[in-house]
Amino acid sequence: MDNTAQNKAIAEYCEKVRPSPYEPKWRWKCATGDYVPNLFTSDLNDMHEAEKVLDQSQQLNYQIKLGGHPADNDYWLGYHSTAAQRAEAFLKTLNLWT
Repeated sequence: MDNTAQNKAIAEYCEKVRPSPYEPKWRWKCATGDYVPNLFTSDLNDMHEAEKVLDQSQQLNYQIKLGGHPADNDYWLGYHSTAAQRAEAFLKTLNLWT
């Protein structure tokens, strides 16, 4: 997946799971069909917001996809992941990676 496809998939999933009454900067711009590229794949703050929509089991799977596992006490590996690595793990966790 290229960055634009990743960002669009994450934005659409977040909007579906947690619709927002305000216009977050990552919201898919339905009116024009345009998308501001590289928000999630280049910004840790945006990925942090996206991570908030994951439920508990998804969070565990997400940590594993980032290279760590709480049972092995190496879950901290995810803390050092880049925004691009987090975006990929996020999409793979949700089976949205193509």
